[in-house]
Amino acid sequence: MAFLVDDIFLAPLKGIKALANQVAKLGSRELDSESKLQSELLEAQMLFESDEITEEEYQKREDAIMKRLNAIIEAKREKSK
Repeated sequence: MAFLVDDIFLAPLKGIKALANQVAKLGSRELDSESKLQSELLEAQMLFESDEITEEEYQKREDAIMKRLNAIIEAKREKSK
């Protein structure tokens, strides 16, 4: 009987904890995405500097990466408002 009462009273707290965990996971994914894009940009720079890709290919990659990175940054700004 005591366990049933405990479960009833603690259920809202468990729900809040689960929600907080989901928010933390999403935040972590967002940061990982940003870090991943920064790594991709660095990789493209290294490939260009070592003449493994042309300047045109580098610009193409850089533009695509920067668009995605700016979208993440903008989403963070909107989320914090």
